[in-house]
Amino acid sequence: ALAWAQNRMYIGSQLGISVFDQGQQAFDQPVTNVGGRLRSANVRDLEAAGGRVFAATDLGVSVLDEGGQWSNWYRAVGGLPEATGSDSVWAVAYDGTYLWIRTARSAQQNTGTLVRRVANAELGDQAAMTVYAADAGLPPATGSNGVVLSYRDGELFMAQCGDGEAAGGLTVLDGKQVLTRDLTD
Repeated sequence: ALAWAQNRMYIGSQLGISVFDQGQQAFDQPVTNVGGRLRSANVRDLEAAGGRVFAATDLGVSVLDEGGQWSNWYRAVGGLPEATGSDSVWAVAYDGTYLWIRTARSAQQNTGTLVRRVANAELGDQAAMTVYAADAGLPPATGSNGVVLSYRDGELFMAQCGDGEAAGGLTVLDGKQVLTRDLTD
């Protein structure tokens, strides 16, 4: 996973986040789960926008704010809705107001969920989060190779790799409405 912000390249992996400072032409100290900066070092996706860096991990979303402080969003602290049934996050995308969060499947949500969260909302503000699941036309979060979210020109694109359980595909969403859904082999 890669993201660019404030002359820094953020590189996410299963070991955390490496940060390359272009001005210094050197790597900063890696960001890991040591010291609580990341809740999990397993970084699946990164998004840098609005002065923040959002990291999708298997234990929630870790957020670097404009002041250089890390916080972690997961269900127990009100960073993710309980209705997701999971803290495991596959992908994130930012549209200028909302952070879109794709969660993994859970016992509560067998397709996983797509969460629309006001990016600057306080932890615990459940009114700032909307959960979309199978009833919104969301395809199942399957595949071991992940999910990609991207926001461009008012539309949210979601692509995911398939596996033996289900085909991969592409879904285009505009707010609540699924515009296009193509699940092909």
